[in-house]
Amino acid sequence: MRKARPPARQRHSLIAPSASEDPSASGTGVLDRLRDGGAALSRVTERWVPDAWVILMSLTVVALLLAVTGGGATISEAGLAWGAGVWTLLELAMQFSIA
Repeated sequence: MRKARPPARQRHSLIAPSASEDPSASGTGVLDRLRDGGAALSRVTERWVPDAWVILMSLTVVALLLAVTGGGATISEAGLAWGAGVWTLLELAMQFSIA
């Protein structure tokens, strides 16, 4: 004789029930709102946040200007110091990527 299966446990879901499951459901669950919010944030950042190369070059110019005006270095000294620092940072970044 087969044992009767216990009633299926209801699973709590973050997704709103479909119209076939619950006709009164509005169709906007937590995941739908998160997806819509993420899409809106993506549209804003794609439009207004510049490319990484633009940020890199802007910060390079700011660093060189600060070294020349605030540090008293010449442009060539600032450029050489920047070039030496880049390789140190690259070495550190590669160590982080291995770990």
